[in-house]
Amino acid sequence: MNKIISRCPVCKSDLKITTLHCDGCGLELRNDFEQSQFDRLSEENYEFLIAFLKSEGNMKALQEMLGISYPLVKRKLDELLTALEIRSETDEKQNTSEWKVDEMSMKASDIIKRKFKEYNGIANIETARGKIFKVDADDDSIGSASALHNVRYEYRIFDMITDLLKEHGGEARKGAGRNARLGEENCTDDTIVGMIGKKYYHKEDGEYTFDPVFILVAIMEWAGIVNNKRGYVELSKEYKNQIGW
Repeated sequence: MNKIISRCPVCKSDLKITTLHCDGCGLELRNDFEQSQFDRLSEENYEFLIAFLKSEGNMKALQEMLGISYPLVKRKLDELLTALEIRSETDEKQNTSEWKVDEMSMKASDIIKRKFKEYNGIANIETARGKIFKVDADDDSIGSASALHNVRYEYRIFDMITDLLKEHGGEARKGAGRNARLGEENCTDDTIVGMIGKKYYHKEDGEYTFDPVFILVAIMEWAGIVNNKRGYVELSKEYKNQIGW
């Protein structure tokens, strides 16, 4: 059975369905029937939608299924959302033209800032557990209403994390800041959570600290700086080559 086409192959105007036919009894209904957004999907968008549903929305599984990179999966998802009229082409885009960005710097903060500028200040970031969070950025900081509860972090926090990884041979434990105090086993200075508590929040041993690591590390992996492993983080081979480390 041929797939319904939604546009005229000659003039590209929208086509209307005017007749419905029953193969069982021969009944025909004539009217102007509207096509849904799904009927109007291109073959490429339709195939991506099926793959998205089969993977249950897991971006890493989609990458493997389709054999394409994360940025291409993200672009195809954006195109699908636009085609389904869930998002307009101009939704959520920010004016990043006045951002101060060092185009040559290999600092983690500058790489991530350039990446967000490329995405017009908004990106859907997938965590190690396959959850996707919308992260927004401006010229000074990043934040996420769903993942970071509207707390914003300056870009320098990414340099602090890479410095910690370098100090420990290229990798470090993530640590656990939730319900943990600085200085405890999973919140020591050599963990990312402990380092953030001490150097970013300026907390003292024995004080409770925050744990934004799951989303911060996911952003760094999205930017190609680290590999997000189970319980620890390591500098990626790509990033080490870029900095000659």
